[in-house]
Amino acid sequence: MPEFKEEFHHGRFRLTIYFRRKSDERPVVFKSDGERFPQPLTVKFQQEETYTVTLTTNPAVQIEYFTIHEQKVELTEEIKKSDIDQNTVTYHGEWKTESFPCTKRCHREQLKLFIQFKNHRTFLTSLQSKFYALQDCNHSSWGESMTAVQYVCDLEPGYIITIVKQHVL
Repeated sequence: MPEFKEEFHHGRFRLTIYFRRKSDERPVVFKSDGERFPQPLTVKFQQEETYTVTLTTNPAVQIEYFTIHEQKVELTEEIKKSDIDQNTVTYHGEWKTESFPCTKRCHREQLKLFIQFKNHRTFLTSLQSKFYALQDCNHSSWGESMTAVQYVCDLEPGYIITIVKQHVL
């Protein structure tokens, strides 16, 4: 079992978030949008789909709760007997997109991600996203595979977490 970093007051940590469609275990895809929208990349999701969401932190930091666009995702902590990296903790949950309408052509959604860590630290960011109808497999699967999105974060004085770097894996 990982040892949680009790003194979570300052320093740097990595947060990695994975999205996989539950129906076929395939990762989501993204496309480059250049400068047409606020963010250069758009992550593609399907309506009425369930996604397996996995979060890892290194060093191990306890997550109290997680929301995607204000929808709470129930997380379970993964416990490994032969954990290679004792400084990493992994959580799993499921997120359903049934309440999201299809995104109109030439529009993007800013999907809010919020994490409440132990000791009242909070993480807030958004993923530029587009939602497609479940039967629209051509558009929703066209693009590059996104295994995960990783954030390198700094802990600032008080309860602030600053994203230093974000990249797609």
